[in-house]
Amino acid sequence: MLRMIWMGTAAVLLLLPLSMAKAVAVTQDRDAASILAELKSKRDEADPVLLKELAELRSKAAADALLEAYDTMGSIYMRREVLRALATLDGVNDAQQSALQKLMDVATGAKERELRESAIDLLGDCPNLGKTFLAAIVESTAQDDVRERAMELHVARASDADKEWYRKLFEIESKDKKDKDKKKKKKKGDDDEEKELIQYRLASVRGMAFEALAPSLNDVEIHEAAADDSAGIRRLALLEMERRGDKQLDNYVTEVFDSNVEVSENRILAAQIIARKEGAKAAASFFDVGEKAATPTSVRLALADLLAELNDETVNKKIVKQVGKGRGMEKVFYMRAARNIDDPKVSKALQKLLADKETEIQIIAAELLGSRKDQSAVPALEKALKKPKDEETARAFVYALSELNAGNAE
Repeated sequence: MLRMIWMGTAAVLLLLPLSMAKAVAVTQDRDAASILAELKSKRDEADPVLLKELAELRSKAAADALLEAYDTMGSIYMRREVLRALATLDGVNDAQQSALQKLMDVATGAKERELRESAIDLLGDCPNLGKTFLAAIVESTAQDDVRERAMELHVARASDADKEWYRKLFEIESKDKKDKDKKKKKKKGDDDEEKELIQYRLASVRGMAFEALAPSLNDVEIHEAAADDSAGIRRLALLEMERRGDKQLDNYVTEVFDSNVEVSENRILAAQIIARKEGAKAAASFFDVGEKAATPTSVRLALADLLAELNDETVNKKIVKQVGKGRGMEKVFYMRAARNIDDPKVSKALQKLLADKETEIQIIAAELLGSRKDQSAVPALEKALKKPKDEETARAFVYALSELNAGNAE
């Protein structure tokens, strides 16, 4: 008899937790429904705290209610608050998938820029499934800026487990390029395959993939990347070679720097690496390239800056001798290289250039005299201001004088 009583009591005890669990579930469903009802009745006038309360239920019912609430809201502010609430469900087994899917849908499809940016940034803060959805966005046909931002956020939380995917993104572009010759022979049924490949064709994404992958690549792979069709990849490869102290770096940077077909940004980087390695010894080649008429302006100015930063006595002597000489951009080159040299000869040469035949030279000379706080240049600037060639030149003279007067007042 006692045994039967004991068994009956045990059965009740075993059933109690299940009953309580069902009761809690029913209560949560009811709470989610009641909160949603209030949100739908008040819409944009609803207190955002209600969204937080809904998310705190940590249930599928809460996720479903938030999804419905999003469509109910009309203002960007309230929709953004719903997105924030959905993001907190990351890690909730039966709610996170639908919650983060909504964030992805908004990030890739919302018309409002504020909502797209908010959704994708929230995905970046989701530690559980965030990277999974960011990867899906990168591989989607979403707008370029959305895919780029998704890749940035993904790389910011990169781990060894991501290397295979990064390699896929890096290598797919090469495959696409090899397939270009096949386009003319493409059959009608190949349209789907072409659409599948085109989603990867974003140089910035490929560049970020390579940058994240580079430290784990061997020297041969880095050397191959230094000859890649993408200028951005070549640039990143040079930086990686410098970082690891690659013995072949000198050959690569010299070839890039001397190339007339390489993009300017890469030639500038090569020059910077050479300057870091050789110091003043690099000046001769910098002078040579800087004086050439065919040298792109951006490269020429960058070389002038590097020469100025060297601040080497021998180098400075040559610069001082050349200020004011030559033609057009050659004058600009030496003027810029001399900007930090404290020498009366430089000041005299710059003042003389205030009367140069070219307006651009006059303006640059005035700007340099003003930035150097060269008080001896005041009479020359005042004289030049009496007969300026045009309004732009006059403004440059006035601004330079104001800088000098301000310095004099101090």
